[in-house]
Amino acid sequence: MLDFRITDKLKKIIGKYELLKKNDKVLIAFSGGPDSVFLFHCINFFRESLGLELELVYVNHKLREDADEDIKFVKEFAEKYEVRYHIREADVKETAVREKISEEEAGREERYRIFFDIMKENNIDKIATGHNLDDNIETFIFRLLRGTALNGLKGIPVKRGAIIRPILEFRKDYILEVLDGADEEYRLDSTNFETKYTRNKIRNLIFPLFSEVNPLFREKIAGLIEEINNFEDIEKSKEAVLWLSDLRKMDKTMQNKRIFDLISMYDIEINREKIRQIGELINSKGNKEINLGNNFILYKNYDKLEVIFQNEYVPLPEELILEEGIMTEWGDYLLEVTKRDIKESSRENGKIIFLGDKTNIKVRSRKEGDRIYLKNLGYKKIKKILIDEKIEKKERERIPVIELDNEIAAIGDIKISGKLELSRNAVSKEQMKLIIRRKNAK
Repeated sequence: MLDFRITDKLKKIIGKYELLKKNDKVLIAFSGGPDSVFLFHCINFFRESLGLELELVYVNHKLREDADEDIKFVKEFAEKYEVRYHIREADVKETAVREKISEEEAGREERYRIFFDIMKENNIDKIATGHNLDDNIETFIFRLLRGTALNGLKGIPVKRGAIIRPILEFRKDYILEVLDGADEEYRLDSTNFETKYTRNKIRNLIFPLFSEVNPLFREKIAGLIEEINNFEDIEKSKEAVLWLSDLRKMDKTMQNKRIFDLISMYDIEINREKIRQIGELINSKGNKEINLGNNFILYKNYDKLEVIFQNEYVPLPEELILEEGIMTEWGDYLLEVTKRDIKESSRENGKIIFLGDKTNIKVRSRKEGDRIYLKNLGYKKIKKILIDEKIEKKERERIPVIELDNEIAAIGDIKISGKLELSRNAVSKEQMKLIIRRKNAK
């Protein structure tokens, strides 16, 4: 179904943004509509070459009477292509009333909540959604009409944390042309044609008028979005944090302005209640956070405030057994059990533990009460060690705890048990060793 023009474009997009890697487990948001069917075939193209494991998720928003037909289609599609599927429900109307938000926004919040729940439950690596070029243009116009800071005109990101959008550069009419040309079945959502939703008005009423003026208006706006992205990335790289020492010297009016400027970079709606909560956060002790909505949190870390995408990190498994010859990724670390010779002058090797006769080697996340033995100090709580090292709270849970024969041997490359033979520089020895290093080691 996919010709070389599509596959060549896909390869460039996936390579440019590093959307997929070997042996990824990918959860595909699958409504049965044309976008999700096209998305599946695009990712399925790489299934064999990259050793991908694919799963589908359908979310019933309980807004349409024909949802059962969608579910039937999803099940038959999954069976045809031999993939696992998940069917979940979300009471969008109830969520909209409870949270005092629109049904559109409630649907989006519920979908992503479900996606990340499934991700955590099933050790998923990536979540793929079927946003296309038209969706990106709709978002741009929607935010422009509603009123937003410059950052809000950046459109939809191709990649954010574990979320990937491989078909974001494909026009909707082209997607339909490809599917219809291949006689590929898909479902149509009748609510997409109702103009009571703002986005539907943009899609069904404004887009046709734009096309009369310039049939290539999508590509023109997409080019503008890319320019804004480049400009905003440069601006954000200068400083995307607020230092508490500076804030505390300001009067309330200036404080609020600086806070508003920071949050508006992420197109997050802000009100007086959020400003009040942030004021309390500034004067609080320790590491704390507040929910800003739209999957963002404001995180206070010792001496600074920063906005963080709530689901930035891929969930880690409870534990993994480390085996010889297999490079294991854990958060920002690479772990390798090997007998190979290592050049003494190589600095990127990190820390090395000689294993001796120890055979039960595993990695896991930190647990409450964990302790490690340190020379001349005895057993010390890992939590206290990480706090003393000034490691941010959100990072502590992603540092690997290494166990050898059921005793903690290392906390990443931060502390090594005093009971073990350790070489800070790599040494060539014909014996089993564990190499602990960071992905960004140089």
